[in-house]
Amino acid sequence: MLSSYTFQPLNVGAATACVLLLSMLIVALLFVGDYCTVYRSPRNFDLRHQVVLTFDDGPNPHADTTRRLGDVLEKHNVTAYHCIIGQYAREYPELVRLIDSRGGILVNHGFSHRSPIASSSDIRRDYEQGTNAILAALENPTARVSHIRPAYAVVTPAIYKYAASAKQKLLPFTISLDDFSHGPTGKDDVVKRLLAAIRKNNGGIVILHEGRYHTDESKAAHLRNDPSSGYNRSWIPDAVDELITKLKAEGFEFVTLE
Repeated sequence: MLSSYTFQPLNVGAATACVLLLSMLIVALLFVGDYCTVYRSPRNFDLRHQVVLTFDDGPNPHADTTRRLGDVLEKHNVTAYHCIIGQYAREYPELVRLIDSRGGILVNHGFSHRSPIASSSDIRRDYEQGTNAILAALENPTARVSHIRPAYAVVTPAIYKYAASAKQKLLPFTISLDDFSHGPTGKDDVVKRLLAAIRKNNGGIVILHEGRYHTDESKAAHLRNDPSSGYNRSWIPDAVDELITKLKAEGFEFVTLE
């Protein structure tokens, strides 16, 4: 019971330590807020009843997700951005070529989904490897990757610097829900909330996940068949089909930023 406790005032040393700790925390938060930004839509890009679809963490061979997603986009004549992880491009080059052959726009999502809080040299190395893996998969010496989407959509000065040097545009977004944490059992809820967000904003640049990265593939393998796991992305093509069908019926147009 609360009455059984006796509260003692802090001594001067403890109080000073608490004030110092709090001050350090405030400074750290201000630093992080200044150092890292979530890259949202540029203010000069005006979406009015228009939707841009972007898909992170692909390509994904599990449950034939990437191919089926391509079927849906082709059926609706919608061009989307596919944010490719270099490790997956190296493992599944045929899926990268399939996306490209169907007109999908390939985006550098880094080689290993590295945390944005890394050294400049590590950032550069990871994104250079990501671009090279995509180009190697395409087997086309004249191809180029024109966009970059940082892991977690967080941009730091090092990432800005790399993007500028590589002449890759940062791919923005305006709508990002927690689709990555849901398996097939969460499909209806995600679609419902996405529709509500797009209607409320009269359009938007949407992030969805056709795959989900894990540092240890063997640990995630069994989760890809779990209907409640966010590593199971098999529901994404059906969700996108429903999303496009309903929004087109309401007069929304699907566009790219090109």
